[in-house]
Amino acid sequence: CTVHTGDPCSDDSFYCTGTEYCDETIDNCTSTGDPCTPLVCDDGTDTCTGSTASLILLDAYGTPGTIRIVLDNLEDEVSEVRFDLCDPEQHLWLTIPTGACTLTSRVPQGAGASCQISDPVPADGCLSLEILAETGNFISLGTGTIAEVGYTLLPVPPVGEFADLVPDNIDMLDDLAASVEVTPQTG
Repeated sequence: CTVHTGDPCSDDSFYCTGTEYCDETIDNCTSTGDPCTPLVCDDGTDTCTGSTASLILLDAYGTPGTIRIVLDNLEDEVSEVRFDLCDPEQHLWLTIPTGACTLTSRVPQGAGASCQISDPVPADGCLSLEILAETGNFISLGTGTIAEVGYTLLPVPPVGEFADLVPDNIDMLDDLAASVEVTPQTG
């Protein structure tokens, strides 16, 4: 592989090695490498599989208000997010009404778009949330709040006491209805 006309490096026919080219500085044929990093490359279908996203719960502690549900999805568009919002200590003063979930502008809205909260399950201190984008549309790549969940504190909690809400049983689907690997993060 020296100074030449054309490219003497032939294609190895593997998708996962990237595009072959002549690197004249090292006088060798090389390739651009795995086009899927950090996902998994599949040579059989010439596609990248797997996915990663983060689901983050943000809250203002100690006052009634809103829990922001933040989605960090830099690799896949998302069509559905389902998870349990859990208060492991089951504080009696924390109340999340079933109609207290609203979508933000990050979620395409129209037919089929929704943010639903199920009744809490007293045995485990969890309630289920389902966030759906408009039918045929997806939550675009990016980072930001996708929904807000309102809550009240009745009666007022003891001074210094707070509830650590955690997401559990997270299920997220991408634009092809494939599961997305999700990492929950504290806010």
